[in-house]
Amino acid sequence: MSTVLVNAAHLTKIVVEILVRLGEDKKNALLAADSLVTADMRGINTHGTYLLRLIYERAKAGMLCIPSEIEVVSDQNTTSIIDDKNGIGQVIANHGM
Repeated sequence: MSTVLVNAAHLTKIVVEILVRLGEDKKNALLAADSLVTADMRGINTHGTYLLRLIYERAKAGMLCIPSEIEVVSDQNTTSIIDDKNGIGQVIANHGM
């Protein structure tokens, strides 16, 4: 098996474009793309750009709601509850952190 080197910035730009064309807003698309590409760069391919196909299929099937929306249901001293409304997980996780 041969190794293919890809420029991370170029790949991020492509992933952002794909997510925007699926309906995600640019800021959220950049968050998700950064997460996916970073996972690939760390060798964690199961959490990387491999997921784009699943994101596409789930969005088209109505299982994933794009653009991602977040509703804060409860926000207390040390705990918050957020409703991700079936958005892109990387976007929701970033907000939760």
